[in-house]
Amino acid sequence: VFLNMTPIERIGWVVEINEPISTWVEIFNSDSKTYWGTGNYINSDIQSSKTEVSGKHRISFNLPPLGACVLKRAKI
Repeated sequence: VFLNMTPIERIGWVVEINEPISTWVEIFNSDSKTYWGTGNYINSDIQSSKTEVSGKHRISFNLPPLGACVLKRAKI
């Protein structure tokens, strides 16, 4: 669960995770038109990648202003 409690959009927000390289899917986005949002910040499948410095994995996605995103690892 990721929350953006500022009025500024976060494009390409990066989060480090301990999970192995995988695909992530967005299961909720408060900016969805379903919830009367703009639909501008919807994320399609998100790929994780390994960082060279820390050896952890990271995912990059967009967070809407004053909004929330919920992601989960896709079943393979």
